[in-house]
Amino acid sequence: MGWPNDGNNKAPKDGKSVSVADGDKSYTDWLGNKKYMAPISPWFFTHYGPEVDWSKNWVFPSGSLIFDRWNEVIQKGFPMVEILTWNDYGESHYIGPLKNKHTDDGASKWSNDMPHNGWLDLSKPFIAAYKSKDTNVAKYIEKDQLIYWYRRNLKGLNCDATDTTSGRAPPKPNENYFQGRPDGWQTMEDTIYVVSLLQSAGTVIVKSGSNTVTKEVPAGATLIKVDAGLGKQKFTLKRGSTNVLSDTSLMDITAVCPCGLYNFNAYVGTVAAGFSDPLDSSGLASLTLGLHVTTCQPKPSLGTNQASPTQEDNPPTVTDGGNGKACVEGAVADGQSGNYLGLCKFTCSYNYCPPAQCKCTRYGTAVSPPASNGREGCPASGLGDDYKGLCSYTCNHGYCPDTACRYC
Repeated sequence: MGWPNDGNNKAPKDGKSVSVADGDKSYTDWLGNKKYMAPISPWFFTHYGPEVDWSKNWVFPSGSLIFDRWNEVIQKGFPMVEILTWNDYGESHYIGPLKNKHTDDGASKWSNDMPHNGWLDLSKPFIAAYKSKDTNVAKYIEKDQLIYWYRRNLKGLNCDATDTTSGRAPPKPNENYFQGRPDGWQTMEDTIYVVSLLQSAGTVIVKSGSNTVTKEVPAGATLIKVDAGLGKQKFTLKRGSTNVLSDTSLMDITAVCPCGLYNFNAYVGTVAAGFSDPLDSSGLASLTLGLHVTTCQPKPSLGTNQASPTQEDNPPTVTDGGNGKACVEGAVADGQSGNYLGLCKFTCSYNYCPPAQCKCTRYGTAVSPPASNGREGCPASGLGDDYKGLCSYTCNHGYCPDTACRYC
């Protein structure tokens, strides 16, 4: 079984606790010389009310399970592994995109606005290490990245007055159905989980509401756990005085019951931010079925997620003719289109003056560019790759003229 349990398909309780590793041993002992496929799963929460025939309501304590389990798997070297699952939105252990085309069986009540794609990013270096029969994950990290997850409410929030399961019996007797908070809710932690995937050591700063924690972390994959606080959730990677990565999650932790419900699903994000991943209309079709509030609409509410990294390549420094000084003013390179003018003026003023498109016209003391907004720029429709570097830089710093660039 892919989650810690009580031996009877529920969360551990009353001194009964079966770990995933315990399950591995039971199966491998029984199989003898036959091959065993080990499960890896990130989460489990389901909350179907009496509005459907398949009513069920419980959690397994997942927490940092996916990180812990991957480390266990590469150490033990199982002959086969399976990630549970790609698209089981109903039990909240999906790692595939929400935007994948699917019908809504009611799971949108807790999966809307709750992407899990970051768990795929977390898994990539572990998958590579596993395939190479290697236990050193650090060798397979291709870029600096932070992956984080948490629940949108603290577990003590009382939603009994509006939850679809509170004080309401299922359509027929059902051992998997519990009224109100999901069975096992006490086993959940009010925690922000952060995994740093770093090519070299750095400082990770996590701000959860009013709670700020700073950790020095080595190269490789490292788990950080921070007490969850109400409010905004911000994540930063620094090296020295430089912010290498920084972003604020689109999902706040609040004291408001979403759609009136208990929602113990995980919100998963990354820094740099991943692609926008909203449910479409078919995936939201049953969201309002059975709700006891009228303020919840069947549509995504996060807005557009940032589709680009906040990490940026170091731009080339112009030195030719500058006598060691930085470029602080520029224009279009001779023979190039005047459409580059605004881009060149902007980039060259911050010592990024690519000679193919721009030329530096004045040197001086380096000027710091505006702060990154975490967004990526691409050439406007119909324009070629010569605009790529310029648009990537300018849009990332707040200047994205629609005659040349677009956010992507």
